[in-house]
Amino acid sequence: MRRVIVVFFLLLVSLNGANLKYVIDGGIFGTLANIDIDYHVGKSSYSVAVEIRLAGLAKLKAKRIIDHRVSKGFIKNGKYYSQYYKVEKRYRDNKKVQRVYSFNYRKKVVTKHYTVWQNGKKLIDTKTKLPYFSTNDLLNLYHNIVNYSRIGKNGTYYMTAVGAENDGGKVKFSISPKKIKMHINNSNFSKGKGVLTFDIDSSGIANLGTVDGIRILGSAKLKQIK
Repeated sequence: MRRVIVVFFLLLVSLNGANLKYVIDGGIFGTLANIDIDYHVGKSSYSVAVEIRLAGLAKLKAKRIIDHRVSKGFIKNGKYYSQYYKVEKRYRDNKKVQRVYSFNYRKKVVTKHYTVWQNGKKLIDTKTKLPYFSTNDLLNLYHNIVNYSRIGKNGTYYMTAVGAENDGGKVKFSISPKKIKMHINNSNFSKGKGVLTFDIDSSGIANLGTVDGIRILGSAKLKQIK
């Protein structure tokens, strides 16, 4: 379940800057997570920070309780290009796992710095190069997909993204009027595959999202509260 909750970090906004709050509503199971988004856009740069804190039933059953992600980069012709992407996960047993990705556009190389701490003691510290290069990460990808949906035809497409190494670096999505669907491969879904659907308003804001196919729960909804 905890991995399914984390996919909601994709639900960002296409604004010049915002501090937004979302909750993930599991229906009769109550609130499953709280999400804070801090989003800033300058003339030629952007930064996005997302923190997901599990709550209720999800927090009781999960080992990982906080997921924090940051994306920073530059903007060119309306597209977001990542230069820095960090994923930090905190567990209830005082374990912390961090992945920091750096982008070398001249050499077309992305380097991943992977670190693990337990009770403040560093256990793992490695650096590796990804087998592919992408200008997207799993945060700025949402903005680029929304922009693509405005000029592209309805249909199913693929984009590469740093952070999606388990899927070969590819993210599958479908475009239809006022909706975008992300196709997710994860064992937490009843058939190993789920669909994240979110509605897009005229400003490009994802103000309501649902994920279908979750084991036991069936589906959950994302709601903006601020």
